Amino acid sequence: MSNVDDMIRKTLEEQDRAVWAELGEEPGYLRQAFGLFRGPLGWVMRLVMAVQLALFGTGIWAAINLMDASDPVRAVQWGVLVVVLVQIITFLRGFMGSQFEANRILRELALVQLKLSSGAAPH
Repeated sequence: MSNVDDMIRKTLEEQDRAVWAELGEEPGYLRQAFGLFRGPLGWVMRLVMAVQLALFGTGIWAAINLMDASDPVRAVQWGVLVVVLVQIITFLRGFMGSQFEANRILRELALVQLKLSSGAAPH
C-alpha cells in the first residue's frame, strides 16, 4: 500500500468503507470464475456451461465411435463431428472468457470511481 491509498482510506465515509472492503483485494481465480454464474447474466452463463457439457459428452461419444469405425468414410464423418464440436466448445469458452474479463474491468472501474469520489471529498 502507498501513502496515497492510506490517505484515501482515511477520508472515506462508513458506506464507502464497506465498498472499499469488498473491492480492496482482488478475488482469487476460482471466486472470479464462479462469479460468472451470479448477477444479471448468470442464467446465460449457466446455459452456456450446460451446452458446453452436453457438447463435451457428445464429443466423447463421437470420438469413441471414431475409434471403433472400420470404414474410412465413417471414420472421417465421426472425425469431422469431433472437430466441429471442439470448435464450438472453444468458441463458447471464449465467450465465457470475455465475460470473465469484463467482470474484472467493471470491478477495477468501480475501484477507480471510489478512489476518485473519495479524492473529491473535503479533507
